[in-house]
Amino acid sequence: MGHTPGEMIARLGQILAWGSLALSVGLLGAAIYLSTIMPASVPQSRRPGPDNFTFMLLAVAFSTLGAFLASRRERNRVAWLACAIGLGISLSGFGLYYTLVAEYSRPGQFPAVKLAFLAGDLGWTFALGVMLTFLPLLFPDGRLISARWRPVLWLGGVGIALAVLGSWMADLDPGLKSQGDVLQAISGSVLFLTVIAALASLVVRYRGAGSQQRLQLKWFIAAITLVGLLAAVQSLMAVLQTQLPLNDLVVSVVLLAIPASIAIAVFKYRLYEIDLVINRALVYGGLAAFITIVYVGVVVGIGTLVRSRGQFNLALSIVATALVAVAFQPVRQRVERWANQLVYGSRS
Repeated sequence: MGHTPGEMIARLGQILAWGSLALSVGLLGAAIYLSTIMPASVPQSRRPGPDNFTFMLLAVAFSTLGAFLASRRERNRVAWLACAIGLGISLSGFGLYYTLVAEYSRPGQFPAVKLAFLAGDLGWTFALGVMLTFLPLLFPDGRLISARWRPVLWLGGVGIALAVLGSWMADLDPGLKSQGDVLQAISGSVLFLTVIAALASLVVRYRGAGSQQRLQLKWFIAAITLVGLLAAVQSLMAVLQTQLPLNDLVVSVVLLAIPASIAIAVFKYRLYEIDLVINRALVYGGLAAFITIVYVGVVVGIGTLVRSRGQFNLALSIVATALVAVAFQPVRQRVERWANQLVYGSRS
């Protein structure tokens, strides 16, 4: 039986969403592996600190949230932006570790070093730019407030592109460093104006929103404001030619406020109306946990205590199955009541 175009688009959206999460996790796994084989000759000043791994948590947070939302609302741009941000941060981490390991390893042992460096540079610049410009412009419904804000979106894209190009020129070719620095200075000004405009759009959206959307927006606005304060502190530190203690940890934890605020809007204030999906996920997850606990407790736990094997293990499996069969219905009812209370609150 054929699928309708809508069903095919939804299916493709699910594949792309979860595929982006798998790719993001794969890149992070590769980065962790590379950190374990880093040559001893890498100077301490160039080694990423342990707090750098908190950026991996940031990548996972964005990628997981984006995949979950995009697989259920495949036309929502906010979901895909979250996927892209998570993927960009993961690519940045992989590029950083790959470049360091390759640079201090035997020549030719690691191919495509420049490509990895460029990809890593692109990943972080893109992720941060999208996080601070596109996301505030489009949150929460994935649409601009009106067509008048479209030039801001384009300006943000130009700023990100100039930042990436300037970074590549400055880092890869000494002869183009001055031109690259000029491009980066221009992109900094463009992105600063774009971020201010994006924040202004959030204020305009909040003032024109209903009570429910205001609840969805307030946490996101608080998160963006926190990031803005951090950016101001970072700028002051740059002027003073110093940086915050545990700088990477502070930055990544503050940036985590953004996916956390989106998650609060989705789960607490019913953004995107996926209450039923969340409810079913909680119910099935609770039942799966119950069945697992019963089997592990009876078969593995008791079996280990009496050091049993063979026929006795078969008997324990039968007992566990019987317990699950008897308790399944009352447990399901309790889990459903708990899920309803958690998702719907007093409405349940």
